Amino acid sequence: KDTDWLMIIAKTEKWLQHFKSLFREKSESSSLEEKESTPLQKYYRAICEITPKWAEFLDEMKKSWLPYYIQETVIAKVPNCTPKMWITKVLDFEKLWDWLVKMQLQILTWRTHQIRYHLSNHWLPIQWDYLYGREDENIPMQLTAWRLEYLDLNGQMQTVEI
Repeated sequence: KDTDWLMIIAKTEKWLQHFKSLFREKSESSSLEEKESTPLQKYYRAICEITPKWAEFLDEMKKSWLPYYIQETVIAKVPNCTPKMWITKVLDFEKLWDWLVKMQLQILTWRTHQIRYHLSNHWLPIQWDYLYGREDENIPMQLTAWRLEYLDLNGQMQTVEI
């Protein structure tokens, strides 16, 4: 709803079917390796509020280096209550001020609210997130889908960025 994002619109039936097959391949892949090698990848930027417990998550990330994978089995509240694996890849982060950090992320499982849930669950709520953080009706949530990589109909990888 309040996320800034890029969108690709399939103007022909051929492109529509192609993107459907890419999304199906992504969703049906079961291992982390399969999800990362699928020729459809989406990247986000988030500005997050640093909470007192954030240091624990930072220490955890430092121990394993970057990229860092947040992997959790989550039971969504709606519309489907089936437990599913959610995987978010933390590519990089930069502390902006004592209270804000900018995160570079990649989603590997494409679940609704995935990034918002994962970051708030690790003490980094996205700034101005009305559901998982603090809301300000005059300022949009600081989450942007900024890059999409996909395989085109000619078998070439394409990148779209905002």
